[in-house]
Amino acid sequence: MNKLTLLLTFLLAMALAPLLRASLPDTPAESTIESDEPRDAEAQLYEQGTDAIDDEEWSRAIDIFRKVVAMNGKRTDGALYWLAYAQTKAGRGGEALETIAALVRTRPKSRWTKDAKALEMDIKQTSGQHVDPANVNDEELKLIAIQGLLSTSPERALPLLQKIVDGPYSRRVKEQALFVLSQSPSERAAQMIASIARGSTHPELQSDAIKYLGVSGQRNVALLGEVYRSTASVEVKKEILGEQLLMPEPPDAS
Repeated sequence: MNKLTLLLTFLLAMALAPLLRASLPDTPAESTIESDEPRDAEAQLYEQGTDAIDDEEWSRAIDIFRKVVAMNGKRTDGALYWLAYAQTKAGRGGEALETIAALVRTRPKSRWTKDAKALEMDIKQTSGQHVDPANVNDEELKLIAIQGLLSTSPERALPLLQKIVDGPYSRRVKEQALFVLSQSPSERAAQMIASIARGSTHPELQSDAIKYLGVSGQRNVALLGEVYRSTASVEVKKEILGEQLLMPEPPDAS
C-alpha cells in the first residue's frame, strides 16, 4: 500500500472523527474520557511512526510501532505491518519475518495481511530463498513469486506466466503478467507478447501487449515492426506509431 495514500487516509479519518462522534448517542462524560484518551494516544503515536517511515528513520519507527503494538488497539495490525517494514529497511529481515508471522497468526482477516505476505515474499527472495509460485494461491502474490523466479530461473517462470495469461484470471492480473514478461530479456518472453500484439490470441490484451513492446525499448523495435506489417487494422497501426519508437516505411502501393 502506498505510504502517502495511507497517511492521507489516516488524516482524513482523524478530521472526520469529531463529526462521526457527534452523530452517536450521548454518553456519560466519564466513559467518553476513558474511551477517547487511549484512542487519541494511539493515533498520535501511530502518526509519529508513519512520519518516521517517511523520513526513513528506521530505528525510530521500530521503537514507535512497538509501542503501538503493545497498546493492542485498533491500529495494531497496521502497526505490525509498518514495524515489519521498518525492520526490513533496517536490515533486520529475521525480525521482520517474525513480526509478519505474528500479524498473520493473530489477525488473519486483516486488510494488512496481504501486504504483509507480499513483504514476506520480498524478504525471502531478496535473501536468496526460493518461493514456489505453485504454493501461492493469491493471484497478485503469485505474480510477485513468479517475478522473483524470473530473475533466477526464467525457464520455469515463463510457462507459469503463460498459464496466467491463458488461464481464468482477471484482466488486471493478466495485464500484470504481461508487464512482468516485458521485463524479461528473454527472446521467448518477447515472442509471447508479440503473439498477443498481433491479435493472434487474447484480443482484449492486444493494446497492452503493443504498449509493453514499446516501453521495452529498442530491443523490440523489430518485433513491433513485424506486428505493424502483419496487421490490416488501421487502429492497431496508429497505436504502434503512437509508441513513437517505430516509424516504418509506408506499405507498397502495388
